[in-house]
Amino acid sequence: MRSASSMRCWPISIGSDGLVNNSADQTPMPLTELTDADWQHMLQANVIAATRVTRAALGSFSPAGAIVNISSVEASSTFPNHAHYAASKAALESLTRSLAVELGPRGIRANAIAPGLIERVGLAQDWPQGHRWWSEGAPNRRPVTAGEVAAAAAFLLSEQASGISGVVLPVDGGWTASARTSF
Repeated sequence: MRSASSMRCWPISIGSDGLVNNSADQTPMPLTELTDADWQHMLQANVIAATRVTRAALGSFSPAGAIVNISSVEASSTFPNHAHYAASKAALESLTRSLAVELGPRGIRANAIAPGLIERVGLAQDWPQGHRWWSEGAPNRRPVTAGEVAAAAAFLLSEQASGISGVVLPVDGGWTASARTSF
């Protein structure tokens, strides 16, 4: 099992009417090396944390509240050495649909965002092959920005998205819609 320092966590936002679950771990490991503890750690970080925070936040929600879970394009398009990560994000998407069904009668919506590769300072230098591969395969020819993911979350939390619940919104520059090949 890995240390807490290897886990990537971002703030979880709770408002009186909205919640964004954005805790995650994406430590790659070959399937043949994954232990039960590795699987439990990944599920804890990517699914169980979201369920705990959601349960805690529901008491302060008004009708018209909204939940946004941050998933990943890997929930449906996994990569080598990411089996436990991809499975945990697929579980988070299933949880999102269940929340939409169960909380809808209370006026609470639940959706997920599936980001693709997110640009950061130094990414192209740290992972040149992956950055190039993504940029060549995505129709917009670049990774998405954290701001683009945040804008999608803000939209899904807003009144303008009041008719949207139970969906997974890819924010990936068109990567999931493409054949991911370069011409």
